Amino acid sequence: MSGTFLSGSVQWQLLEAGGYADFFIAAGLLCAQRWARLAYVIVGTLSMGYMIAVESQTQGSHAQQLLFAVLAFAAIVYLLYREDARLYFASAKLPRPSPGGRRRIGAYLYIIAAIYAYWCLNAIVLGITEIYPATS
Repeated sequence: MSGTFLSGSVQWQLLEAGGYADFFIAAGLLCAQRWARLAYVIVGTLSMGYMIAVESQTQGSHAQQLLFAVLAFAAIVYLLYREDARLYFASAKLPRPSPGGRRRIGAYLYIIAAIYAYWCLNAIVLGITEIYPATS
């Protein structure tokens, strides 16, 4: 977003860090980890604070998106702290995966990392840094 107090590269880095955090928080919520609810609230609050700070500098051009984001965040926090959700997080006692399962999960992660590394190196070789110099 132009006209804000952060440069474009810092905004992209924040977006990327938020995406990684959201991935791990989503995995924690699916596995009924208690820390995931608190992490969702912390990351969501930081995101809302950033959006409000940016909104004040862009002269109200993103007011509708901000309103929708705040309402959606409040609704999800409400759903995460209802009685049935509290029981879901309190009752989850998940067993550890077997050693064979852990090896399979590790192999999948290596495959995903190899594909991502190939994708990034391919983009560099094809000249993505000359096409979009702000991304380098």
